[in-house]
Amino acid sequence: MRSSKYPFKISNLVILFTLLISSQSIFAQSGWFNTFSNPAYNFYSIQFIDSQNGIALADSLHFPYNSYTNIFRTTDGGSSWNRVINYNGRVLNGLFRGPDSTIFAFGSFDGAILRSTDIGLTWAYVNYSFSDFRIRHAQFINSNTGFAYGNDSLFFPWIWKTTNKGLNWSRIGEPNCRPTQIFMQGQFIDENIGWAFSVGQYQFPNNYVSKLEKTTNGGASWQDVFNFISQNYNSHYFAFNFFDSNTGWLVSPSNIKKTTNGGLNWFDYQPWNLGNLVFYMVNENTGWGGDATKIYKTTNSGVNWFLQYMGAFNDLRSFGYADSNNAWFCGNAGKIFKTTNGGGMISGISSLGNEIPEKFSLSQNYPNPFNPTTKINFDLKNSAFAMLRVYDINGREVRTLVSERLSPGSYSYDFNASELPSGVYYYQLQTGGFIETKKMMLLK
Repeated sequence: MRSSKYPFKISNLVILFTLLISSQSIFAQSGWFNTFSNPAYNFYSIQFIDSQNGIALADSLHFPYNSYTNIFRTTDGGSSWNRVINYNGRVLNGLFRGPDSTIFAFGSFDGAILRSTDIGLTWAYVNYSFSDFRIRHAQFINSNTGFAYGNDSLFFPWIWKTTNKGLNWSRIGEPNCRPTQIFMQGQFIDENIGWAFSVGQYQFPNNYVSKLEKTTNGGASWQDVFNFISQNYNSHYFAFNFFDSNTGWLVSPSNIKKTTNGGLNWFDYQPWNLGNLVFYMVNENTGWGGDATKIYKTTNSGVNWFLQYMGAFNDLRSFGYADSNNAWFCGNAGKIFKTTNGGGMISGISSLGNEIPEKFSLSQNYPNPFNPTTKINFDLKNSAFAMLRVYDINGREVRTLVSERLSPGSYSYDFNASELPSGVYYYQLQTGGFIETKKMMLLK
């Protein structure tokens, strides 16, 4: 007999309020915690030199492109932040790390690049010649060589290069973007191989394109490796990331594409339901993604994404990374979140053979009772978007174990409840019109 659709009953607003507070504290224990809050600012870019020293950009008008930018600095891993500069009349788009612990801040309306060699305490303008140029992204590939990507005031795409640690910059060959496309991002992995990414209007009034181009000769010439045309601007691809000359990802609000040959061929890799906010792969296997209320992590190259934090942080805007344990997200409402253990423990899902089940089903976990790990098996007779969630005895959702589209088959999930207290819990499988709930007991 199938269990009830709702394994719990919430009887009053007091319990509902407790749900909101408890869900934040439970996920904070899992590895992410709110290390800093100042509602007077919106943080939109963050970079760390190491586990203690970092820089963040913020505005105070709830929008990054206002009349000035605030630069904040921390020397204690993000627990406290001090405003070191208020650039009145100067707008800075973002931050990037340079060689020898150097941090650069780049501007939006006049191509300004600022450079700090003392972890943000003091800043100086770099010698540059690209006025009337909006820098949207920048990077260094070694101790001397860096690239800056953006558009001029007419939205023609430009790329600039430095070979002396950012002191001087010169323009290199331009990609094949249309003037109506906004040059959003670029990435070189060495002096010769790089990619340039743009989005924008393709045909007036309502066709939009996401475009990725590749160079193998240092930017002298470019070849299209991806084009996506849509009538909905919000469905375009918004980010890409290459780990080496072959392995890369493209992300839209609903999908991840992957290439293993440098972008010549792409395949749909994984549904993506986090919108167009933050996506960052730190190596070939490990990455984080986030939206307005959740932080997810992958450890298998984006095949599966596991919920690490759920709370209210009102839009993530930027990701900072020091090492495999220390990372930060920043966003609106002046909030910065931090992890010191890689975001906490991740439990994994695995496939059980190649046979296609005859029906949808959820099995009883085993062992049961358990401490602290147990297996949860379930069957999918069709390809479906599966949600496997865990609730406490009061009906509060404490974990989302699975939230992804899966192929037909039998699956096993290794659930680790080491951070949950002893008690009765319910786990529920939901796939379209199928819902089944079962009870388990954690004894410590």
